[in-house]
Amino acid sequence: MSKGIRFTDEFKQDAVAQVVERGYAVSEVAERLGISTKSLYGLVTVTFRPLNSFMRPFVRMPRGFFRRVMSDVGVDYRSH
Repeated sequence: MSKGIRFTDEFKQDAVAQVVERGYAVSEVAERLGISTKSLYGLVTVTFRPLNSFMRPFVRMPRGFFRRVMSDVGVDYRSH
């Protein structure tokens, strides 16, 4: 069983920047880049995961970010 595709750091940074900085939908970017929405959502989540509790107050997502990401992946965020 293979471990899947390995993305370069440059590819990861560009993909995350399209979602976070430029405001494109996860599904749109994933389709354009030829990867799954789950993979892209994972890249975004890992990129912004606080390293420890000290960093938590300094890491802020754009307004509506998680709502947009969760709806792109197909998760009803209101039911949790």
